[in-house]
Amino acid sequence: ARLSGDREEARVDVGDETYELELTDRDDGRRVYSNEDGVELTVGEGEAYLRIPGGSDFQDCERT
Repeated sequence: ARLSGDREEARVDVGDETYELELTDRDDGRRVYSNEDGVELTVGEGEAYLRIPGGSDFQDCERT
């Protein structure tokens, strides 16, 4: 996952798929990025979780 400089957008690479996500929620140091297809990336203190509807969920995502 790559966050933009202002942390308003995230780009997530998953194998052969790339998702462009926008910040949709912020709460207690946690940020949630999502798109209109329901892909959701939650970034917290030292951890990240990616959820893809109808696909895989990924824990412990790495920031690049």
